[in-house]
Order: sequence, then C-alpha cells, then structure tokens
Amino acid sequence: MRRATRNTGSATTRRAIPLAWSTAAAGLFWALVLAGCSDLQDHPTATVAVLTDPVQTACGACHGLPPGPETGHPQSDECQVCHGAVVDDSLRITTPALHRDGQVQVFSHPEGWINPAAKESFHGESIRKAGWDMAGCRACHGTDYAGGLTGSSCLTCHPATPEGCTVCHGSAAGSAPPEDTHGNTDTQFASVGAHQAHVQGGTVGRAFACRECHVTPTRFGDPAHLDGDGRAEVTFGDLARTGGRTPQYDPATATCSDAHCHAGGRFGTGTAVGWTTVGTGAGSCGTCHGIPPAPETGHPTVPSGVSCAICHATVVDERLAIVSSDLHLNGQTDATCGTCHGLPPALETGHPPMIKNVAWCACHGSVVDAQYRFVDESLHRNGSVDF
Repeated sequence: MRRATRNTGSATTRRAIPLAWSTAAAGLFWALVLAGCSDLQDHPTATVAVLTDPVQTACGACHGLPPGPETGHPQSDECQVCHGAVVDDSLRITTPALHRDGQVQVFSHPEGWINPAAKESFHGESIRKAGWDMAGCRACHGTDYAGGLTGSSCLTCHPATPEGCTVCHGSAAGSAPPEDTHGNTDTQFASVGAHQAHVQGGTVGRAFACRECHVTPTRFGDPAHLDGDGRAEVTFGDLARTGGRTPQYDPATATCSDAHCHAGGRFGTGTAVGWTTVGTGAGSCGTCHGIPPAPETGHPTVPSGVSCAICHATVVDERLAIVSSDLHLNGQTDATCGTCHGLPPALETGHPPMIKNVAWCACHGSVVDAQYRFVDESLHRNGSVDF
C-alpha cells in the first residue's frame, strides 16, 4: 500500500490507502511511476524499481541473465531455447502479454514423449517427421546429449549416443533392419526385406558389410545419410560389380538384377532376384547358375554324373553342400587346378619338362600366378595356350 495525504484545514493527516495489485501490476503504471514500488513479483530483485528508469527496466534488472545457480535455474543465457514463446535470441520480448503474467512460460514436451506406445507423440516419431534434424535436441540437452540446460540426459536410454545406427533402425544385434525407421519388421517391406539374410551370412555365403550395397555414413549428419527422401539409396560395391556386371536395384519392383552375387558370376544365368521374397529359395544352388552351367556361358561341358566337387572341392562337396561360404560368392571362380591336366602336364602330352626351382606355371603368368590363382580367367580354357 502507499501513504496519501489530505489537508483538513488545521492539520495534515495521513491514512493508508489499500491498492489492489494485479498479477502483473500493469494497471498501476502511473502509481508506480510516482511512488515507486518494492518487493513485487515484477521486480523481485529491485529495492526500488521505477518503470521510467531504462536501466532498472532492462532485461536482467529483475532477474539474472540467467538467474543465479542458487535459484535452481539452468546456467545458460540462451533464454529463447526454453522461453521461446516470450523472448527471441536477441533477448527481445516478442509476446509482452506472456511476460510478467504470473507464470513461467517454459517449453515442455507433450505427454507420451518417451513412451514408444504413444506413437504420434513419441519423440522418435517427432524426430522422424523433422527429417532427423536433432539440432533442437542438442540445444536443450547439450551437444553431447548428457543433459545440457535441462539436466535430463538422453544417455539414460541411449547410453552411447542418440545418433547411433541402431537407435533408428536395426536392433541390439546390428544396424540392419528389422526394425526399419518406421518400426516395421515384416520382410515384405522393402526397408526390411532380405537385410538379415545378407548381413548374417550362412551356408551359401559369408556375411556382407553394409558398404556392399550402400554408401556407409561416417557420421549421423552425412548428406548421403540424411538427404531428405527417407530412402537408403542402393549403390552397390565392388563385389556386385565383379566381372564387369552393372547391378541395378528397381525400387518399384524391389528387385536386384545383373549383380554378380545373384547373376551367377562368369557362368551365371543373370537372374534378377526379389529383395522381399525371403525364404522362397532365391539363393538355392542352381538359381544363380546352372548345375553345371550351360555350355553357352563358356563353362566346360561336364559329363553326366560328374560332380561339381571334382573341380570345386574347396567350395562344394559331392552332395552340392557348400563347404566354404567364404569362397562361395567371393568374386572369383575357385577351381582345383590339376583336375583337368597335370601339374605339370605329363611328358607324354608333349608338355616340356619343368626346370628345377621354377614354378610349374611360370610360363603362363598371363593366366595364373605362382599360387595357381587365375590372373585372367578369360584366358583360361579359351582354346589356346597363353604364355
């Protein structure tokens, strides 16, 4: 309240006049100008605050920038991060009606923010809709997501980092789906498909790295990783291009074509294979190349009843079971040299005798190396002897 005076003629008397302060004291502007005020909500740190004083009414006169640590307030001067409805990043009050209205206007997440069952209000869905832009998360929770202004750490649920591969897709076992970025697990979704069949490997082939089909990002914000189209582009690596193949992935039909892996290599059928047809035998023996490959592929004619193991014993046995998944689908034809001709061929064939300490195949360096690995398969079994 304030003291008012009244002249009664013979003496001056004083009496108390009660003033009904509004929450923001806005209606008493002139009373405050004339009389000053103290210990009001509007100016809790000012002993005497006069609204016409530009120093005392500037930001920071009533509360610290930020309020001191003893108040429990986070220690950051970026007021707009939490109080964006009231102030901008230049500390200009954008909504006067919300400033000094008796409430602290603080941004808060909706109910269900950390509950995956909440679907639309779950934070993962919100981040996905924002194009995986996590700048807002870092503004409040810190660049390391350890709490920042809020004191609430994202690392409680994401111990390594919220930007880890398995946070958005994959599982604890690895980053390849399922799940995809929408939570799908069915292989009928192209975003799930045959990922596990490729990255886990098995009896038919070894486990393949992500780079065999995709450009692997080095960090979360790589342009090739977050390019805005919500799709993981299929680029194909060296293995799929072996032998001059030109692999293609058709997203409309979810099929791969002319990839060395399924086209059967040099003697293959060139088969296109469905990415979402998991469990239908797309990788079975005979689907990528014939058993044996047809003569038109350039493969030697194999007499009836002769097993693949005769020439490819390091890869397959007589029952056509793969004995080395590392050698199958490795980009080269692994054959057992010496099955078709001796090492070296016998003298009665007309082959010259070998010179001591000279590798048996040293004369044919354009075709095979000292470990009997093909240098150029096209020169082997081409109808001529290449030196």
